[in-house]
Amino acid sequence: MGAESSKNMRKEYFSGEERQRILHTIQKLSKGGDVVAVASLEKHITNHLNAEMATKFVGLLLKGKNTSTLPSSMILDNLGPLLKGTMDEHIFLTLTLAGGGQEGIEYDRIIKYTEVIVCAYLRIITSQSGYKGWKSSESTVQQVSQALLHDLLYAGGSHKEVWGKPPPRVRFSYDDFEKWCLGHSIFTTLETEVFKHCFAFSPTDYTALMPLPTHLPKTLPSMLSAAHVLFLNNSLPPLLQSEWRFIFSTVTHGWSFSIFMKQVVKKGPTLLIVEDQSGNKFGGFASVSWEVRPQFQALKSSRNLLSRRIEGQFLYK
Repeated sequence: MGAESSKNMRKEYFSGEERQRILHTIQKLSKGGDVVAVASLEKHITNHLNAEMATKFVGLLLKGKNTSTLPSSMILDNLGPLLKGTMDEHIFLTLTLAGGGQEGIEYDRIIKYTEVIVCAYLRIITSQSGYKGWKSSESTVQQVSQALLHDLLYAGGSHKEVWGKPPPRVRFSYDDFEKWCLGHSIFTTLETEVFKHCFAFSPTDYTALMPLPTHLPKTLPSMLSAAHVLFLNNSLPPLLQSEWRFIFSTVTHGWSFSIFMKQVVKKGPTLLIVEDQSGNKFGGFASVSWEVRPQFQALKSSRNLLSRRIEGQFLYK
């Protein structure tokens, strides 16, 4: 009898508050009823991902059932392992949505899926005040998506070695993909934040991967897209990722070198972005404050630099 009770026990993935939040979303889709039309559910997910991903996600919720409606309780129960399950369950969700499975996944499918997730995340972020100056084009999303996938697509190759080369046309095994996922929390965080926003089971963390921009002028003269900021921010030391302060731009401050120095000297670590007349963007990261010296010299590293909280700062042309 005890064994039977144990067998029938249902694993709870969500906290009480999370369940209430999801039920609130489901009730809006069901218009106050106890069942949700599959078409309404697909439309809701499409608004956050795309139609193809929505169809696959709903297919996971249906679990092979041929029906036009789903009980609210079934949706909630089936969402548990997909949204709050183990790493194996999370990888299963990712591969299914991307068009792969236990046999692995083709390179182009995981690239396309990553682009969908990056786009969805950036749509969420750039709808918030303070982030609206950072927009993203399709080309920058593609660049950043492949950069995030670099260690999977070009295992063992440096960024310099593979620069400008198309990704290898291969199928990655399940083990290859699992190994990559376990070592790349950025990708997992992107997915989690997108699903949080889709099903509202937990508040979206707008600064999970993006910095909070501060000290902004009325018009942000940014040369960077939101996708660029996402990638650059997660390449910085962790203590510098939570906040970026705007300190200089030739658009805002003009071309005076003395004003430039006034703005940057003794302000802590800085990220410098420059754009040439051909539209090429380049720059560098200074881990310590700029200083005025009578001669040129390289930056010295500071051993105690990361032992205290430092505000990330950024410069624009």
